[in-house]
Amino acid sequence: MPQLDLATICATAFISVFALLTLLAFVMQLITRLFPVAKHSVDAIVVAAIDAAVNHHFPGAQVTRIEEKQ
Repeated sequence: MPQLDLATICATAFISVFALLTLLAFVMQLITRLFPVAKHSVDAIVVAAIDAAVNHHFPGAQVTRIEEKQ
């Protein structure tokens, strides 16, 4: 068995890890294209909870628009 120096072992490990991470990146990209994230809509329960909280803290106030910040 030939003797391998430290530089060869490190380079082999680096290339192996890089190749594995590249493969995983492609798999993740494939999965996200096959199963895209669905757009979320605000359900009535959330609207009612926000409206109740606003009316509790600010009596007589009216909620006109609910937006989700990214």
